[in-house]
Amino acid sequence: MIGTVVKWFEENSFGFAKPDALAFDVFVHSDFLVDQSEKARLGVGQRIAFDLAPAVRKGLKPRAARVAVVGAASFEEQRSRSKAARLKG
Repeated sequence: MIGTVVKWFEENSFGFAKPDALAFDVFVHSDFLVDQSEKARLGVGQRIAFDLAPAVRKGLKPRAARVAVVGAASFEEQRSRSKAARLKG
């Protein structure tokens, strides 16, 4: 399944993605990445490929499993990351 990260909480390394083929968001955590070297690329606007897995507890959103980063983040996301890096530095 392919989708786009719509919310990302960098400090906690998790967020939510909107699958292209579904009407609801799924939970995404950086621990679910197939290639951990891609961790820094996750953020709002990033396209990802993933398998859909059930929620770990009743009442929670389904989760993305076996997550892989697809292509580059949107221009706006790259610009936001650059600004954040300048503010930290």
